[in-house]
Amino acid sequence: MNLTAKELYLLKIIPRGRNRAMTYRKLKEKYQLDMTRRTFCDMIRRLREKGIAIGADRDPRGGYYLIETEEEREEAFKEYKAQANKEITIAYQFKRGLLAGELEEKLEGMKE
Repeated sequence: MNLTAKELYLLKIIPRGRNRAMTYRKLKEKYQLDMTRRTFCDMIRRLREKGIAIGADRDPRGGYYLIETEEEREEAFKEYKAQANKEITIAYQFKRGLLAGELEEKLEGMKE
């Protein structure tokens, strides 16, 4: 597996286990991360694509963590599957969505 220096660094600072999860903001403050949230999220995505089990607790106090147990893996899988289903629903709505001209007509009709 080929990892960049930044990816290796992230793997060193992301805590192990869901009970130690840290938000991007906390990681940035604690380790003086020199990257935007978007870059951070892109790197997390790439690491996951490389087969590294990184969880994200979506609870307000949650954050990112290296998955340690099968239970954490299963819980994270359920969350990602639910998120994927929401995205698929949005994709189908997008496909059926109004084009700009149709939207303008509909909005004009609402003014009357």
